[in-house]
Amino acid sequence: MKSLHETPSATIDRYIQGNQPFAIISKQGSDDAHFLSGEVNQLERLADIPRSSDNDGNHERFDTLSVIPFSQVRETGLEAKEDDCKIRCMTIREQSRLRMHDLLGVLPQEAVALEEGIQYSETEEEYADIVRRIVAEQIKQGNTCNCVISTKANCRIAEMTPQKALSVFRKVLMNEFGAYMTFFFYDGES
Repeated sequence: MKSLHETPSATIDRYIQGNQPFAIISKQGSDDAHFLSGEVNQLERLADIPRSSDNDGNHERFDTLSVIPFSQVRETGLEAKEDDCKIRCMTIREQSRLRMHDLLGVLPQEAVALEEGIQYSETEEEYADIVRRIVAEQIKQGNTCNCVISTKANCRIAEMTPQKALSVFRKVLMNEFGAYMTFFFYDGES
């Protein structure tokens, strides 16, 4: 149970040490971040997400927080790769707001090392060929004037801990530009 005078550091430590689920959400332009905690369940369908019938008009109160895998678009009839990912839904039991300045001051700053470096979906040469082909076949032909050419980068953090994940989150908060929302979701397990 949170004490009335618990510091942001003590709150975060209490959840990490107890392997309790929690989330931190920062919205663009806000001086505060939302701290949410509660039980996390895995759900099959969007309709399974609990909905509150209690609408008191307070938009700063949350009942649930759900992490929804992309493959869930299958519910709408669209095709998606079967990946066995489930909706992770947190039923909010405790929520508070943390000043961003205070939060950044208490988030860990642990060193993060990768196990085997970063593996990209294409080599530099393959990616350059894709760009050349898009420019020649699409842009120069007038078929498009703006596009995004993505590449995937995969890596594994050595000796991963919630503290290391929060260290990465801190760096993202410090360096992200133009994101509407930046969040950290810890399910108490992974």
